[in-house]
Amino acid sequence: MSNLLGRRQPLGLFVCSFTELWERLSFYSIEGILVLYLVHKIHFTDSHAFAMYSALTALLYAGTVIGGIISDKFLSLKFCVTFGLLLFLTGYILFLFHSVYSFYIAFAFMIGGNSFVKSNIATLAGSVYQENDSRRDSGFTLYYLFMNVGQTIGSAITAVTFVYIGYAGAFYVACISMLFGFLAFLFLRNKIQSAALIKHTSSKKISARAIILTLIALGLLALALPYPSAVNTCISVLIGLVVIYLIFCAIRLEIRSERYKMLALVVLYLFSALYWGFWMQVFTSTTLFFDRNVDRVVFGTQIPTTVLIFFEGLGIIIFAPFFAKLWDKLD
Repeated sequence: MSNLLGRRQPLGLFVCSFTELWERLSFYSIEGILVLYLVHKIHFTDSHAFAMYSALTALLYAGTVIGGIISDKFLSLKFCVTFGLLLFLTGYILFLFHSVYSFYIAFAFMIGGNSFVKSNIATLAGSVYQENDSRRDSGFTLYYLFMNVGQTIGSAITAVTFVYIGYAGAFYVACISMLFGFLAFLFLRNKIQSAALIKHTSSKKISARAIILTLIALGLLALALPYPSAVNTCISVLIGLVVIYLIFCAIRLEIRSERYKMLALVVLYLFSALYWGFWMQVFTSTTLFFDRNVDRVVFGTQIPTTVLIFFEGLGIIIFAPFFAKLWDKLD
């Protein structure tokens, strides 16, 4: 792998990448069957299932802002990632109870886990490089490759287990893979060494307070999730306020070049949101279309709907090493 990507990468990158592989494997095991589960098992209407999925997805990534701030101000990156992985694991275990009440609590813990992991593990991976290290681009392509290996394996395993034990298979896969990811990071995190890695001097009291406040917030979130339309409305208002705030920050900048950079950020922000909105249709409208309207019988065997996500990840796995090599050559 190192030869394929050019120069040798830091060991810490592989620790973060390996952890992300297991985290994405478990996440996409749930993601691939979520709308199908909401429609066929909990008997939500399509519109209600889409609203629930969009609320969950929006909160998953909006929460990373809070997770990043907490890491910047109070807690270390390693602590935040470890805590986030534990929240993820707890949420996946709660899915196994197949109760409507545990269902919303499990969602809340998924949001909490993603808030701490997603915002900090990439920063942790980036911290192993010195400033202007030309290996960074190819290293992050490797990191992204590991993520998509996890996504692809997770969707493939879920498709197989779905045939034999139904939706429960996805929940078992998520629990087992997240357990591996949590233990791997717990025992290998000391291998992540970097002079640029900021180590906060947070006390045990601050850490305990952060954990308690997080659990309270997740409890309140679980109470709000049964009303996804209201949640989505609040998120839409928040997005509008963020865009206005960024434009306001750009206007206040005195240096013209910096002002243009901030405005460019707003444009990229909007197009990125559009891109991910379209891409997420893979897990909602496209999944139901594939389930209801596509002839999935091949050589007398019906292909599970959950195998759809497998192909997207497979494409990235095939092409990522070549692009990583290209970034390294372009320096």
